[in-house]
Amino acid sequence: MLGDTVYIMVAHWPSRSGGETRSAPKRAAAAAVVRQAADQLLVRDPDARILFMGDLNDDPVSPSVQEVLAATGDKKQITGTQLYNPWVSFYRQGQGTLCHRDHWNLFDQIIISAAWLKTMPGHWYYEQAEVYNREMLKTSFGKYKGYPHRSYSGNRWINGYSDHFPTIIYLLKRSE
Repeated sequence: MLGDTVYIMVAHWPSRSGGETRSAPKRAAAAAVVRQAADQLLVRDPDARILFMGDLNDDPVSPSVQEVLAATGDKKQITGTQLYNPWVSFYRQGQGTLCHRDHWNLFDQIIISAAWLKTMPGHWYYEQAEVYNREMLKTSFGKYKGYPHRSYSGNRWINGYSDHFPTIIYLLKRSE
């Protein structure tokens, strides 16, 4: 990325089909794969700039993310091999990327390695995160007003975008 090597991992973890508890081991296994790949990169390069993103089908505080992936929402606790998850604070404030039965979940996450938190001259660094929940992406009427405006309702096309709001992180480059 314009002078920095960046490792990008993208995943769509197993769904909660069959129930959250019953399906949790599948997401924990997916988290273990990502953690192992991140660890291998960090052994070779402790300053590896890793971006991991996707629909995790778990919230930032779920065991698969906090325990297995070892992603924390506290920047001050980040050490060499830990991952930073800016979505923890969003989730705790009640923000989400999808809503199911009037309960917001934040399944869509972008998680970064510690190197992104350093503001070294000439390198890219993490500035902030955002759930991109603009009005144009929301259902504007009816029972699901304020929810993401999905493409389909059952088998019927309703001209929406997605049943999830996108997430964004802003990266800046410090001048020399």
